[in-house]
Amino acid sequence: MISVYCPTYNRAEILKDRALPSVLAQTYKNFEFIIMGDCCTDNTEDIVNSYHDPRVRYYNLESREGRKPPEYADWTAEEKAMYWWLMGPTWAANAALDLCRGEWIARIDDDDMWFPSHLEDLLLFAENGDYDFVSSAYERVEKSGITVIEQGDFGAGGTQTWLYKAEIGLRYNPDSWRKEWNKNNDIDFVQRIYEGGWKMGYLPEVTALIVPRPGDTEIGSKAYLSDSGKILDWIGE
Repeated sequence: MISVYCPTYNRAEILKDRALPSVLAQTYKNFEFIIMGDCCTDNTEDIVNSYHDPRVRYYNLESREGRKPPEYADWTAEEKAMYWWLMGPTWAANAALDLCRGEWIARIDDDDMWFPSHLEDLLLFAENGDYDFVSSAYERVEKSGITVIEQGDFGAGGTQTWLYKAEIGLRYNPDSWRKEWNKNNDIDFVQRIYEGGWKMGYLPEVTALIVPRPGDTEIGSKAYLSDSGKILDWIGE
């Protein structure tokens, strides 16, 4: 079984339009889908339950206490927004990982989309190559058009293309933002897999799609920094 997990916060409609249908449309059917709300206050739970699929489970964290470092109060709005970009999903992601029961683990964010054979292609690639961790290329849509992303940091594709053995056993590091380099929680995570000597493989085929969220023209850190005030309002800071 593959454990698919998704950290989310108050993006019920995006989840319904993107991640949920693309996971449920997978040609590989032996999976569980754990959706971990990060103290959601919208109708995410109702949206998830409306699918009536026993493979899909929703949980919601009760508190965000203890996440801000002591120096947070003195930061600018841009510095605060960058902190949440670097660390935002860490706590919900770790809570979801604690509940995963599969032999393999895959990550998707609420605004990501997989092609239908994503899981099947990556699992077959991993088994044929005897890999512990695999990833692939993805298409990124920006205001300039479509860009096909190849290998990134440590020879791995984007987070939404990861598939790895549960026995690796890692969790996200809530202090990775303090590092001099590779501060992002995802890059820190894959760096530790690389340094741990696990066998990693990269499938140079596009299996996922990333497009800006409604109202945005950028993705990733660019979206956070393009309007830091909006981001801080959205997360309640």
